[in-house]
Formats: sequence, C-alpha cells, structure tokens
Amino acid sequence: MAGSLLAGAQGHLLRALGLVPYGATLLVAGVVGEATGADARWPCLLLGLAAGLISVPLAANYLSGLLADARGNGAALMNAVGIAVTLALSGLLASLIGQQVVTATAALWSLFLLVAAATAWAWYAFLREALEQLSEIILWPFYRVKVHGPGFEALPRQGPVLIIANHAAWFDPLWLAKVTPRQVTPMMTSVFYDLPILRLLMEKVVHAIRVQASSFRREAPELDLGIEVLDKGGCLVIFPEGFVKRRPEQLLHPFGQGIWRILSQRPDTPVVACWIEGGWGSFTSHCGSPPMVRKRIDWRRPIDIGVDAPQVLNRELLADNRATRKYLMQACLKARSYLGLQSPAENQIKEEDGPEEDNGE
Repeated sequence: MAGSLLAGAQGHLLRALGLVPYGATLLVAGVVGEATGADARWPCLLLGLAAGLISVPLAANYLSGLLADARGNGAALMNAVGIAVTLALSGLLASLIGQQVVTATAALWSLFLLVAAATAWAWYAFLREALEQLSEIILWPFYRVKVHGPGFEALPRQGPVLIIANHAAWFDPLWLAKVTPRQVTPMMTSVFYDLPILRLLMEKVVHAIRVQASSFRREAPELDLGIEVLDKGGCLVIFPEGFVKRRPEQLLHPFGQGIWRILSQRPDTPVVACWIEGGWGSFTSHCGSPPMVRKRIDWRRPIDIGVDAPQVLNRELLADNRATRKYLMQACLKARSYLGLQSPAENQIKEEDGPEEDNGE
C-alpha cells in the first residue's frame, strides 16, 4: 500500500519509471533479509514497498501505450500473466523444497540471483529516469512548479516537437523537464556541459546537445544535432535568446538565428511556446548578483509555466528569418497570458538582430 501510494504521487508518467530501479533495489534487500534469516518483519515490509514502487509505474506505462478501448483487455491480460508467473515460480520453489532437492535458504538465494539480475537490468534501462527522479526529490523543497495553459495537454506524445521558452535562470531546463510529459533533449552551453561529472551525465545519460559558448560563430554543428533529434521523433528544448537573462527591464532578448535555421529545415515540426515565471530573482538567476552568489537559497519558491498550444508555422512565415524570430518571441510572450500577466503589443517587440548563433542552454 505504501509503495503504491508513493508511486502514485509521481504524476509524470515516464519519470515514474525512475522508481523501478529503487524499488528493485529494495526487493534485493528484502530477499537477502529473508535468506539470511533476519527478523521477518522488516524484509516483508521491504518486499511490499518494493512491489508497489515497481508494479504501479510499469502497469501505468503499459496501459498508457494501449488504445483506450483495449485497456480493459490489456489490464486483464497483465493481471493474468502476473498471477501465472507468480504461481509458477512459487510452485516450483515449493516443489523443490518439498522434495528436498534444495533447502529453503538455497531457494531464497537462487531467487536472489534472479532478482539481482532483474535489478541490474532496471538500472540500465531506467537510469535516466532514476536520476531525474532523484533530482526532482532534491529540488522539491525549494521549488513549487506548476503548469498553466493548454500546451502540455495537447503536446503530441509521439513524433517531433520543439519547445521554446524564455531563459531567466539556470534551472529553467529542469523546471521545463519536470512538467513536460515526454523525455526532452536540451541544448546546453559548454560552460556547464564541460564540467567533469556533469559532462558524463549529459553525454551518456541525458544525451543533451553541447553548444559551444561564444559571442560569434560561423558554424553551429549543434543545429544539425538538433535536427537529428527531431528526425528521430524526439522532443527538443531550446532557449532561443541564447543566454540567461541579465537585465530586469527586458522581458525577452531578441531570438538568435538558430531556431529559424532548425525550423527552416524541418518546417512541419510542432512548436510549443512557453513562459517561465519566477525564475528571475531565484537562487540561480542573475538578479542582483551572479547565480548562487550572495543569494538566499530558495524555499518552496513558486515557478509557474504558461504553455501555449502546439502550432506548425506556415512556410510563408518561415521564408522570412526576421519575421519568424519575431513571431516566436510574440508566441512566448503570449504564453504569459495563461499566468495572468500582460504581454507587450507586437509593435513593442524590438526588431534588432539577436546573437548570430544560439550560445546558451
């Protein structure tokens, strides 16, 4: 019961899979406790907690992948298979013990080997989700992230999607990823990407796209990598301003050309425009001082994200670099309305060029 309730508290369908490796690890501990003859109460509690943490995310993701009218039959098949496997395994162990082929302790250690192998696979298969789950738990005391507007409900669960947003704090990618109902591929500046431990995680686990930090570049290979993500049906996150906000009076810095170059190559990609409110003034913003310098640590700071509905830009608009970037800026500012905030009129948006290439996260 406790494991099921804990798993149900995670509303992100994919991130809930990150609970499976932790649950499997508890399962190993419970089997070891039974095999070593420990007090039977705590191994049973661990086994029960593990069962809930494992079964709820797996069942939810299995059922979500079925057509709505097939979920009843799918649930019946899932329960039938689970019960059949349980009966077969327990019956086999009981028979071997009853015929004195193995002792009860040896049977439990055999079960341990099976569970340990499954746990190793769970960590391999769901490592990214497990790390994201851990980061969400760590950040929970500091931020209350809520989403507003029709965007994420209407966001396609499959196929290419491009998410754009303003960039006021270092943690913007984490806040967006928390509420996006898909795994995201962020574009991340080399300033952070190249940090020793972070680089390993970004390269091997998150598969973030490295963006070389510079004020001007004639080549931008990261744009081709972003297009590859879309070609594979991925969800790409870009902050088109190119860097984190520096001045409080400027709502949005002019977008760089990178967003236009990607969309001009993949014009049929749905675009989801977002506005993140609450990042400016946070511990990882440039408000008053550099991020994480001479600032109080945030505590349950509200972070509200307005999300507009996905839209495919028409080709006539995409033919004009400047018009496309201005339109996307207006789309992000429009998302402020879902937070009860006013947006500047279209003619108030500066038409100056942004940075030649996107050089931020």
